[in-house]
Amino acid sequence: SSDSVEVRRSATLELGRIGNKRAAPTLIKLLDDADEQVRVNATMALAWMQEKEAVPALIGKVKDKNIRIKSRALQALGQIGDPSAIPFILENINDPDPFVSENAIISAGWLKATGAVPSLMKIIESGNPSVGEERLQMYAAIRALGHIGDKSIAPKLEELAASTNDFPRTRMSGMVDPIPNLYATPQGYGLRRYSEQPLKDIEAGGKKTLGISQPSYLANKDRFFALQKNFNAFAGRAESIIKAPGFNESGITTLPHLLEAGFTGVHNAWGSQDSTPESYFKMVKTAGEFGLHWIDVLPINTFPYRSPFYTDNRQNGVEKTGADFVLDAMHDMPAFIGFWSEETYPEIKANATDFEAWLLDNYGTEYRKKLGLNADEPLPANVGEFNDIRITIVHPLKTPVLEFGAFWIKKYWQETQDWLTSRRKGCVYTYSISGLHYASYIGLTGPVGDIITSNGPEDYQSFGRDNAFFMEMYKDGKARPVMSEFYNMYTPSTSQEIRGFAQHLMHGECFYNFKLSHIFKYPNDDNWIWDNTRWDSARTIFNKAQKIKEYIAVPESAANVAQICSEASACHFDEKSPIGGRWYQNQAAMWVALQQAHIPADVIWAETINPERLSKYNVLVLADAKSLTEAQSSLLKEWVKSGGTLVVTGSTSLFDNMPSVRKNYMLADLFGVDYLGFTGVKD
Repeated sequence: SSDSVEVRRSATLELGRIGNKRAAPTLIKLLDDADEQVRVNATMALAWMQEKEAVPALIGKVKDKNIRIKSRALQALGQIGDPSAIPFILENINDPDPFVSENAIISAGWLKATGAVPSLMKIIESGNPSVGEERLQMYAAIRALGHIGDKSIAPKLEELAASTNDFPRTRMSGMVDPIPNLYATPQGYGLRRYSEQPLKDIEAGGKKTLGISQPSYLANKDRFFALQKNFNAFAGRAESIIKAPGFNESGITTLPHLLEAGFTGVHNAWGSQDSTPESYFKMVKTAGEFGLHWIDVLPINTFPYRSPFYTDNRQNGVEKTGADFVLDAMHDMPAFIGFWSEETYPEIKANATDFEAWLLDNYGTEYRKKLGLNADEPLPANVGEFNDIRITIVHPLKTPVLEFGAFWIKKYWQETQDWLTSRRKGCVYTYSISGLHYASYIGLTGPVGDIITSNGPEDYQSFGRDNAFFMEMYKDGKARPVMSEFYNMYTPSTSQEIRGFAQHLMHGECFYNFKLSHIFKYPNDDNWIWDNTRWDSARTIFNKAQKIKEYIAVPESAANVAQICSEASACHFDEKSPIGGRWYQNQAAMWVALQQAHIPADVIWAETINPERLSKYNVLVLADAKSLTEAQSSLLKEWVKSGGTLVVTGSTSLFDNMPSVRKNYMLADLFGVDYLGFTGVKD
């Protein structure tokens, strides 16, 4: 056993990927490792192997106080398929934690646990579908009942299916008619569709085998690490081209064009919900035959994809029941590597009890005194109240709410990624952040890249210098692929087209054009923004990438200079200059200036710095990092004492994290100047 946590994490994951059962005793021991991620990786590895020798140890982990470990153990027991785990699964179906109970429900279905039927029926009969949390529990229970195959409950499911028209609808009909293809839609399926499918399963006798097996092709490292360790160029929203007049709808006449141009896969952004399932699966199957990757939309549980039926939704994350349905269908589809979703960072769907528990953990029992709250001042209790505080310029709870939001989103996205990866070996979860919402919570943008496979920016062009900055911003100085949802709606010149594509070789390692019709070699339905030079430009760059792919396969940065961005500063001050997002403009301009001076620089977040991370750099640049905590300032002081060179601009460190103006710069002793006051421009 290595002393290095990173080595143990990687080794545990690799043992699971390879899947040789000789590794089982070692993996079972690693269930007790000191590092949480090692324990999670070991649990998933044993689930992929369906290692029954691990069942007793995993049953012990079901009693773990760590919710993440407990949830993964419950999921693993269901995937392994050993009936001896059923009593321990049943004990957790009504657990108050939503992750624990949902995983127990789904695992009861995978195990065909007939003893779960009364509890599952109670969830369906007593649940209120208008409440997001209860609706997802109902979905999971319905799916599990279909797997169990008890014909006595079929009338109840028929009644439930007939009671609602909450099925996902097609935009082509003005959101009236149901979509034909449930396998590629961002919309939750609704009680109607979830009840109809289990009725078919029950008629067929329920699930055919216990547990969840993994296809053998996922042991291949280029499939398992499709995004994490390879350069990629995805053709986004490609269906309109694949099925264009003159092309075979299976993709057999279109996909070779992508291969010839150096693309590595299809990013089926926003799915194929208006196709037939048969036509859709032909495309995915053909992509696999050509060795291409396929990413599709994540079934999610949030507005606007359940509108107009359900306006109350659980915190943004995977609709597990829908993903289970899709992953069953993708079992024999090597092209499929996982899911994607987008838009702004989610809102906070939590209550006052959730928030207070976090406050107690992070600010202590005297949190009201520390934050200047009256004893009777209520805490935010719903999405609207959290949002009101977020957009208030000055509020004693603004900083805690922004910090809590980061914690809450990471919690749900961690569960999403864990569940997907365990359910299908190596399954990715990717997310694109749209517009100027690149930093919405304090301590989110940097850490979330350690949680999900890839996150990144959306922009309506790809040639700008700031595009490269945004990609680096999501890397946080680490070796990460960045899911760059960049349009090609406008490029002033061919040279700028080439720069737009080439930036991904240097900064993103995961190009995703939104959409293929903007750059495809032939005119199409986007002629008004199409240009006949773009395809050759893309082909030139991405074929070059194929020739040097081992050098650009998500490499470690060699930069010894870093620009530190303060997410607290972005959250507190950017909205004061909303035209163009002045915080972003300032940060991007500084980084571009460094590049143009031939100074390679990482972009890292103040919220993620530590002594080890800072020790890599000789020079740090803080461009108007207004809001720094005492801990962050202390780290910077120690780094300077060790010989580092600090370059700062503007009012760096003048504000605390509330943010209030300090009497002096927190880093005044480093600057050699003091803050004496502010004088505005005078006529």
